Amino acid sequence: MEVNKNTVSKKSTFFYFKRNFINFKCFIVSLGLFFCGNTQAQNDFDIRFMLDTVDCVQQTACYKVQVRSSNGTAWGLAGQNYRLYYNSALASWQSGTSLLPNTYQNFDLVQDVQNLNADHINGNLSFEADLGFLNYAIDLNNVSTGGVTLPADGSWVSTTELCFSLDPSVLNDVGTCFEIVWARDGMTNEYALSFVEISEWVGPNNTTPAVGVVYDDLDPTDGEASCFQTSCIVLVTEYDIRLDFDSIDCINNLACYNVQIRDPNLTGWSLAGQNYRIYYDASLASWQSGVSLLPTSYENFTLQQDLQNLNAVTPSGNLAFENTLSFLNYSMDLIDPGVGGINLPVDGSWLTTSQLCFDVEPILLNDPGTCLEAIWARTGLTDEYATSFVEISEWVAINDTEMANGALYDDLESSDGDASCFPTSCLFDLGDLADTSATTNSGDYQTLLANNGPRHLIIPTLKIGSLIDNELDGAQSNMADGDGADEDGFSFPVTLNISPNNTIQLPLQVNNTSGSTAHYEAWIDWNGDGDFDDTDEMIFDLSDDGAGDFGMSFISIAIPSGAIQNQDLGARFRLSNQDNMTPNGTITSGEVEDYIIQVECPTDTCVPIKLTIKRS
Repeated sequence: MEVNKNTVSKKSTFFYFKRNFINFKCFIVSLGLFFCGNTQAQNDFDIRFMLDTVDCVQQTACYKVQVRSSNGTAWGLAGQNYRLYYNSALASWQSGTSLLPNTYQNFDLVQDVQNLNADHINGNLSFEADLGFLNYAIDLNNVSTGGVTLPADGSWVSTTELCFSLDPSVLNDVGTCFEIVWARDGMTNEYALSFVEISEWVGPNNTTPAVGVVYDDLDPTDGEASCFQTSCIVLVTEYDIRLDFDSIDCINNLACYNVQIRDPNLTGWSLAGQNYRIYYDASLASWQSGVSLLPTSYENFTLQQDLQNLNAVTPSGNLAFENTLSFLNYSMDLIDPGVGGINLPVDGSWLTTSQLCFDVEPILLNDPGTCLEAIWARTGLTDEYATSFVEISEWVAINDTEMANGALYDDLESSDGDASCFPTSCLFDLGDLADTSATTNSGDYQTLLANNGPRHLIIPTLKIGSLIDNELDGAQSNMADGDGADEDGFSFPVTLNISPNNTIQLPLQVNNTSGSTAHYEAWIDWNGDGDFDDTDEMIFDLSDDGAGDFGMSFISIAIPSGAIQNQDLGARFRLSNQDNMTPNGTITSGEVEDYIIQVECPTDTCVPIKLTIKRS
């Protein structure tokens, strides 16, 4: 705030003013009287505080004391005696330094008075109950030669730097502001009659008091210099945390997630030790492995606890899966707190600290309605189960770390889509031949997952015919029609009568836009024993050119003379980018189609009949 005051400062014993009478001249005026006057008029000054630096860690603020000529005249700066009041509940004077050249003496502390209660005076200062008073001087070394000149253009000259230790509330609370008031007549008279005094160097051994005009105090109107709205937001250290889906291994039922944190306040603070605690549903997953992704300045992944499948229904808490509760706790400490580690990105991007991998149940990968949940342990949500929560600390300085505050805890839940529910990541096509037991026999093939039945991870660019559907398990059925209408690779009926020593022609109906070679293999159980392991039961093994062209339109298959007649026989066709398949087991691409056929002689003489089968 700027306050005008045109009153000449009262004299102080600090200054010694010697009038040079050479500067006095006498004039005869028109009335004939003899008149003497000082031809050197007193010059004016303005004074202010200018914020120089703020140290948020050491909690200090330094200001430059600046003066200027306020009347458009350049004049020489002589000695100065600065007096000021400040709120000692919010700050204490720490140090002072002269910024003037060596034509001036060093900073000379006269008085430093702290925590005076002057509330009874009822003066003009709002902080008089916690009054601090500072008085210091800077003298001119040689009054005969002078010092610096205050420019005529009114630019500011820095004379001193004052540093204050600040209460943390000033740096952290935008509503708390630090105030300093210049001692001057008409404003601080109630507290003392000593005010700011600045003298002008007139000439050799001749100085005179200058007149204070504008006293620019430090108050809330100075914004950041007084209230520090944003200077020290770094003292409020926060983090966001999340599980970011990394990969899924549909064949081995393995899902991996990256643990990531970030700085929501964009200050780029330094990461110290971490202690991660997380709850998840044990009925759908079990923790398999963890690894640190931080540099070598941090210790390796250290498992603290891995508690599986706890029943925590009593007392009832906030987690929907508390009757199958699992708890994982691991840590990664900073190796040398004397040196520190890495900083969180100042742009608020995520930093990956570790990776967690879970063995997941097949239903989680195959059923879009089943979702995995994982919840970060934190106060206000998981208190009912344990009072240990996620802990992440900040490296502040050498051997000095402080706990950071969790701001956003991004749990893994159904709203995360494919990261939690896997609606499209792991769809499988399975067979549907009859499978009534764990063994094999007539009408009893290996179809179900429990019996190592065939399973293909669906990729839309590779299939037999034009249709493909997904199942959670093999849809075993007597007529091999249990899994819908995706058996469209051939145009014959569900059962087909064929004769021994005859030939079947099968159309090649394959769609391959995967960009990789497709392999097409098939088996027929000619002897009806429930497996496809016997001689001649692999009926073809073909490879295409990478785009569905096998070099032929039909495949001719000879029916062996020893084929069992008048019995339902299983046929299995598999297409994949993987070569050398077997009739059973999991394949990473393509489709499986199962059919039932019969072999019989259509006449008494068993005359061979050649059947040509085409797609309708």
